[in-house]
Amino acid sequence: MKRALYTQAHTHPEFAQALLDTGDNPIEEMAQYDYFWGRGRDQRGENQFGHVLMDVRKQLRDEAST
Repeated sequence: MKRALYTQAHTHPEFAQALLDTGDNPIEEMAQYDYFWGRGRDQRGENQFGHVLMDVRKQLRDEAST
């Protein structure tokens, strides 16, 4: 998933910019019925999609600073 989103960020600069525009704010996938990729109905999910997006954001920042 990380590789796919990283590739998407490089092929769609508007996506990369939107991701970078989030700053240091946490990213949460508010999928109501998904407790792995999202937060789930009761907000106790793992939010793996948000974590992957934040990892890609960090990688894009690191590339921009070098």
